[in-house]
Amino acid sequence: MLKVLIVEDEELIRRGIVLTVDWEALGCHVIAEAANGEEALKAVAEHSPDLIVTDLKMPVMDGIRMLEKLRQDGHWMPVIILTAYDTFDYARSALRLGAVDYLLKPFHDGDLENAVQLAKQKIVKPDSSSAVSETKKAGKRQWKNKDILKTKDLVQYFLFFSFLLYIFPLYIVIINYNTTSNFIS
Repeated sequence: MLKVLIVEDEELIRRGIVLTVDWEALGCHVIAEAANGEEALKAVAEHSPDLIVTDLKMPVMDGIRMLEKLRQDGHWMPVIILTAYDTFDYARSALRLGAVDYLLKPFHDGDLENAVQLAKQKIVKPDSSSAVSETKKAGKRQWKNKDILKTKDLVQYFLFFSFLLYIFPLYIVIINYNTTSNFIS
């Protein structure tokens, strides 16, 4: 069973994630919960989770700063980002720090479960203590090399999403204006 840490400042959402996802069916167990990045860092030190599911915008320490600190301290476990903010800067920062997935709230049934399955593929459990340092090195190389394609795919998704939100509505307004102008003339 993989150990999961849930980091979310809104208690109702945090409890919902813990209680509504069938963690056992995913081969996981929620070992701790935290309301902000600072609490999460303490929980990581105490429980050594295999996977972190975190919000971005939180008081005290946000998810990006927490992720930066984890990476600086040599913690390379997969992280799934959950957020209501769809700004490209957040997505880019999360991806650069090795986030496995970036889900926008409210996410749909199966989205978190699919992200957990993806994260599970990235977890390497060493058989012996001598393999730990090699696993950390391999993990760093993996984030830098193997997942570049997936990172590019996510970046393209966010660019497309931004296009749909900002450019496409403007295009529709222009078309409607031209159509109306031609009709009146």
